Amino acid sequence: MKNLLDYCDRNNFPNGFIQTNCFILKYSLVFNLIRTLFHLLIKIKNYDVIMLNVSSRGALFSGPLVFFICKIFNRKIVFRKFGGGLDFLLERATYFAKGILCNSLLKSDLILAQTKYIVQYLHDLGNRNVLWFPTVRRAPDNQIVVKKEFKKRFVFISHVHEKKGVFEILKAANMLTSDYTFDIYGPIKDSKIGLDMFQKSKANYKGVLKPDEVVAKLKNYDVLVLPTNDEQEGYPGIIVEALGLGVPVIASRIRSIPEIVGKHNGVLIEPKSYIDLYNAIKSFNKENIAYYQEGSIKSSSIFNEHRVYSSLLEVIYNL
Repeated sequence: MKNLLDYCDRNNFPNGFIQTNCFILKYSLVFNLIRTLFHLLIKIKNYDVIMLNVSSRGALFSGPLVFFICKIFNRKIVFRKFGGGLDFLLERATYFAKGILCNSLLKSDLILAQTKYIVQYLHDLGNRNVLWFPTVRRAPDNQIVVKKEFKKRFVFISHVHEKKGVFEILKAANMLTSDYTFDIYGPIKDSKIGLDMFQKSKANYKGVLKPDEVVAKLKNYDVLVLPTNDEQEGYPGIIVEALGLGVPVIASRIRSIPEIVGKHNGVLIEPKSYIDLYNAIKSFNKENIAYYQEGSIKSSSIFNEHRVYSSLLEVIYNL
């Protein structure tokens, strides 16, 4: 949430921050919970609205307690779970845990949903206090210019894992001619994937990028590829980043990705289909790349920092 805090500071919107994951050692869950509640009790009198940003685990363990503290002190609460898997959290929770969530966080004054899929899911449950809050990226200082060139350079930037479609990438890359480049960046997060696999593939493993290296690296490629089959996928940040730079995307037709990737800014493929991936790669050429680049830039406006944050702050101000 650093982007939101920075935006608030730049626009003189009073705010405070409590780090909820300071401890990462044994029993960190307990220590983080105690620390969070301690600081909340100290600071809550200074604020009218409390915004809780948590993972699934945080929603289950600290969320209900934060919710009830807010109610005791008559403070408004805004709930946001990271990513797009709120439905999975509720459907896979025990009967007891789901009951607690439904009678606490799901009764928050405002729930922020990353995707329209989750907005509709919550509406179907009877929740109307839901705001679509997509992934946000700050607009670049300089206007993005369409390159209108195609060098057959494709890139994957994410966790290197089976559920991100890496096996499909390796198979599709081996079908490409030598004039194509396919580079892979990211930490290897799957025991089934080793460096030896890349030695036998036309896809090149390039290691891990630092966060401040991602944008510069993306600019060197024609197309971002993310053939994920992750059932809990929301709006992947790397897709948002790519579109904002005018880099079209090949991604899977899964969950909420079709909400942000379509025929004007990329190609959707079936999950786990390396043939679909190969055909999508081959569909890009020097005649159509400018069309996709322009479509990518236009579609990225929904992630504009000012557009999203100003709408959020207006809603929060009127709670």
